[in-house]
Amino acid sequence: MGTRNLSRASVASLAALATAAAVHAQPKVMYVDAHAVGIHDGTTWQSAFRDLQDALYAASVDPQRAALGIEIHISQGVYTADHGTLNPLMSFTLASAVTLMGGFAGLLGANPNERDPGRFATVLSGDLDRNDAANFTNYAENTRTIIRADVSNVLDGLEISGGNADSTGVGPGSGSVVQTIGYLAPGASLTIRNCSIVRNRGVTSPVCSLVRTNLTACRISGNRAQNTSVIQGRDLAFKSCEIRGNQTVYVGSNQTIATILFRQPSGTGPSSFVRCLIADNTGGALGAIYAYETGLDITIDDCTIADNAAPNAEAITSIASLVRIRNSIIAGNVRSTLPASRTQIAVIGPFALDADGTVLIDNGAAGIRYVTIQGAFPPVLGADPRFVSPGGADNDPGTWADNDYHLRAGSPAIDRADSSQTRFAPVDLEGVPLYDDPYTANAGTGPFAYADLGAYEYTGAVCPADFDHSGTVDVTDIFGFLNAWFAGNPATDFDHSGSLGPADILEFLNAWLGGC
Repeated sequence: MGTRNLSRASVASLAALATAAAVHAQPKVMYVDAHAVGIHDGTTWQSAFRDLQDALYAASVDPQRAALGIEIHISQGVYTADHGTLNPLMSFTLASAVTLMGGFAGLLGANPNERDPGRFATVLSGDLDRNDAANFTNYAENTRTIIRADVSNVLDGLEISGGNADSTGVGPGSGSVVQTIGYLAPGASLTIRNCSIVRNRGVTSPVCSLVRTNLTACRISGNRAQNTSVIQGRDLAFKSCEIRGNQTVYVGSNQTIATILFRQPSGTGPSSFVRCLIADNTGGALGAIYAYETGLDITIDDCTIADNAAPNAEAITSIASLVRIRNSIIAGNVRSTLPASRTQIAVIGPFALDADGTVLIDNGAAGIRYVTIQGAFPPVLGADPRFVSPGGADNDPGTWADNDYHLRAGSPAIDRADSSQTRFAPVDLEGVPLYDDPYTANAGTGPFAYADLGAYEYTGAVCPADFDHSGTVDVTDIFGFLNAWFAGNPATDFDHSGSLGPADILEFLNAWLGGC
């Protein structure tokens, strides 16, 4: 029977049932706020649990968890897993179907439900005695594993910091700072989004040990791993993530370490990177991305992989698996020991690398090395990508936080991508939409021939003194400006007065002398 034959009452009843079903399907919400003063049953912000461990226990025994799932909303503040005991072996362990959501204003805000993880940081910290210092000083007593989660869990809007993945002297059971457990559910993945995993240390275990995990809009930076990797696992999907300024240190005989190390064949599909920045990582042995075994294919789309350094391997290395790269920039990466070179990619042979002209390597095909079988290199682009400031404002690449890998005017990566690729994202790492640069001919393919290579979309000249949009501020900009000013071009209204006059020339010359 069609809807047109139902009475108004019947339609209203069906609508009510549909609404009730939708409401019924909503997850149950529990609240955590260290400033709550109520009865602490987690039902409202005013009566929120004050300790996240109490909320996790309540969720684990809640009879509605399996049917509805449970969201735990956590207010701004610092939370530790020790429950006040200073025990570094205690962890936040999530039962199935539990979501942790941080970044709420909570009771310190005018609206407790206001959510902005950038303003209202929810920190899951391993620093039990609040004495961490620079260069990982005072980490010995920190929490070993901060979070244990499985493929039914979601982590959203959290900072995870101060972990110390070191089982030395504490006995078995100490794993990684962030660890996937119980991951056998078919077709499911752990979700980590809008999270920062920062300033953690891995000693006997990686900082992150992950399997079947989707990481979206995450920042993984400033971590240190000794004789282990910062991230180790398989079946991982990174999207719009920054992986920067991490350090791996090689001491002794274990050289199987990298910033991101893929291990253990999975048979469930490749790991992937989409619109990611992987930069400024330093290795004590291997490079930024390393596939160690067969069955660990990697796809890299719309990414920027730059200024990573390691002594014994290239930035991207696979000794058995396929590496597929599209619409990406790979530049400035260094292998620092013999054979010392600026090669960027190393694979076992030509059959293990699928790249094309949408891949820009600053030294072209010379940036590719076949380990055992020589063959034809793919037709990649070879050019300086013209980053805004890879050395940062202080001109020191080692202080990586200010290094800027956006594109400058005149970059060969502008308007060059193949937007027909399966994983192509129409916004960049920062959510900026595509921009058609009027000064660059569209050399891309697919529905958006003006999409750019790399993690960032160029959005116009970053320097007003670069009047001819060449990417360089020089004397030709002065002549170009003066010619345009005498011709009455409104683009020369540098004092924004609405009319052209001598003040515009003075404003332009000040900008030109200031440089970019």
